[in-house]
Amino acid sequence: MAKGKVRVRVVWYKIQEEDYGGVLIEVLKPVKEYLTEEAGDPVDVILRVSEASSKASTGDYFEVIVEDRDVKRIMGESPRRGQRRRSVERIFPRPAKLLRVGILRVSQAGDEGGRQFRVEDAEWHAPRGEVYVYEGRVRIDEGVAAVIVDTDAGREIIVRGRSRRRKLSQPHNGS
Repeated sequence: MAKGKVRVRVVWYKIQEEDYGGVLIEVLKPVKEYLTEEAGDPVDVILRVSEASSKASTGDYFEVIVEDRDVKRIMGESPRRGQRRRSVERIFPRPAKLLRVGILRVSQAGDEGGRQFRVEDAEWHAPRGEVYVYEGRVRIDEGVAAVIVDTDAGREIIVRGRSRRRKLSQPHNGS
């Protein structure tokens, strides 16, 4: 690949937890952005900038985007690589701007065997400010059957785990 100029953008994020109607989602809040142009092979540039960014420790997570006229390359990582986070879900393959969160209550989910949801029935919540979703903890109240995460990169539906789901829909004794 030619060693021309490439555009470089580094975005730093802080992880914070937000409540959307009984669902707690860890989101990424942008805290710093750096734009520049560098000469060199895009792969070498992204590796060099990522290494420098991991030493800077400006936030909890950073993303490096390197673009030339043909290709866009993206690399992201947490500067604290050695610290593993438990019960983290991947919501999207890379940070995506959160547009809204839909909550589908257990009473809207149909009978025990079915998991049929209608997006129209969701209770919608807007994010507070500009936030992104990627990887993070998602804690769902017992009364919630599914969560719809609408982003600028598409939609993801998170359905409550089967074991908890069965626990919620057990029949009452006494008939």
